[in-house]
Amino acid sequence: MSIPWVKKSDYIIRCTEEILAPNSNGNLMFTLKFEVQYPNTVEDSAGEEMVVAGTPLTYWCVVQSLTGSKNQSPEEATEACKGRYRKLREAFDLPNKDIDWDNPPGGFKGKLVYAQLDNEENVQRGAPSKADLIAGKKEGPVLVNPKTKKPLIKYYPKIAEIFGTAELPSSNTL
Repeated sequence: MSIPWVKKSDYIIRCTEEILAPNSNGNLMFTLKFEVQYPNTVEDSAGEEMVVAGTPLTYWCVVQSLTGSKNQSPEEATEACKGRYRKLREAFDLPNKDIDWDNPPGGFKGKLVYAQLDNEENVQRGAPSKADLIAGKKEGPVLVNPKTKKPLIKYYPKIAEIFGTAELPSSNTL
């Protein structure tokens, strides 16, 4: 059973891995892996204690856009990406001067930051039928609970915002 993640703005997460590499579109990006460090538990919407410490998270930050977007040229999209990257570095208390944009620096790994975590809601779908595929549909029908007839939904935690560097409370040991 998947339960909605408890939305809070005072989680402390640690960057455990940083990878600088092109994404599937060839755009240069950082993939940052995190793990929840604090709190150890939170109360979910049903009033149950939910263990959150150790939960893995991933955050992506595109640094250069070769493809642009629907509303932006590649140059405009790259400038927007650079702004988000600078904001991320600022949140990690990392320098923002003299950045080599062909090989931007990391420095995220091992650092603790405050973050707001939220839900990524994923409606579960079955496999598309042959008729669906012929009609150009890439997804099958929404799966439902046979008893309640409600759609099956999986919830995944995601990083909504990173606020700045953090320190663990002294009572929390790793």
